[in-house]
Amino acid sequence: MRITGGSIFSSRRLSSRVGVIAAFAATLILAACCVAFAAEHSRPEYSRSAFRHWVDADRDCRNTRHETLLAWNESDAPSFTNERECLVSAGLWSDP
Repeated sequence: MRITGGSIFSSRRLSSRVGVIAAFAATLILAACCVAFAAEHSRPEYSRSAFRHWVDADRDCRNTRHETLLAWNESDAPSFTNERECLVSAGLWSDP
């Protein structure tokens, strides 16, 4: 069997197809990486009302949420909303 320049197996056509396949494969890999990144970094919307269990068990005017914010705070001086320091308004926290 003789392969001629007009054959689908000619080096020019094969080279062209390999390039198209490589570009398509690279696009698929990039798309897969983007999907994986988006899935890893997407978060559900936060709704404070979904956390009705924040209670002040020790009755020191700070509910569980504010106790946790203070415990995980990484700044030297978190800010509070009042003089009694019941509600944390600002600080520095890292996402675990």
